[in-house]
Amino acid sequence: MLTLKLITEQTERVIAGLEKKHFDGARQAIDEVIAVDKARRQAQTELDQNLSNAKKL
Repeated sequence: MLTLKLITEQTERVIAGLEKKHFDGARQAIDEVIAVDKARRQAQTELDQNLSNAKKL
């Protein structure tokens, strides 16, 4: 099973492994996973900041 940690820390190794298993578009799929995870992390950070600000009111 591929974890986000593995995908982000060893991107090239994951892509090579997927291509070895004949996964077409491996690089594009992994790049998309990384981009979605980055967007999720940014949204979570923004939410956490907003919740913190709301508690101060």
